[in-house]
Amino acid sequence: MTKSSSVEQIYKEYQIPIDTILKIMGDNYRKSAKIVAWLYGGSDETWRKFLASKKPNKVPKEVHELFKKLKD
Repeated sequence: MTKSSSVEQIYKEYQIPIDTILKIMGDNYRKSAKIVAWLYGGSDETWRKFLASKKPNKVPKEVHELFKKLKD
């Protein structure tokens, strides 16, 4: 089992507590990764990269502006 698949498997099993840690830490991936690595195993660097890859894509403000103009 590779590191990434191991992290993915742990994340699937403990997604809610891991996401909660991330939110409590103010979406700071480095700090959250250290906590998650300590609790669930793996390296903090692997967790940092993994958590950052799960970051939701934000809609650019220009798209919001476009929708607002289309709505009016």
